[in-house]
Amino acid sequence: MPSDDLAELRRVIGSNIRLARRLAGMSQERLLAEVDHVFVRQQLSTWENGRQRPGDVNLIRIGRATGQTLGWFYEPHDKSEG
Repeated sequence: MPSDDLAELRRVIGSNIRLARRLAGMSQERLLAEVDHVFVRQQLSTWENGRQRPGDVNLIRIGRATGQTLGWFYEPHDKSEG
């Protein structure tokens, strides 16, 4: 996958993590508590800002906490949803 595609994927996933968290009415701290602090706030922020992509295991954890499926994080969503 070309690097531009990877950057776009990181951006989409990061935006969706933030959107899922907001739709669930959660702060970053609350989400971390819901996933038993298996990652730290700095890592969550890095993912939300699209600088890195979390693995599917962490996306599944986030999805369980926010009520989203793994596939949902890979699809672009309208930011006005949040």
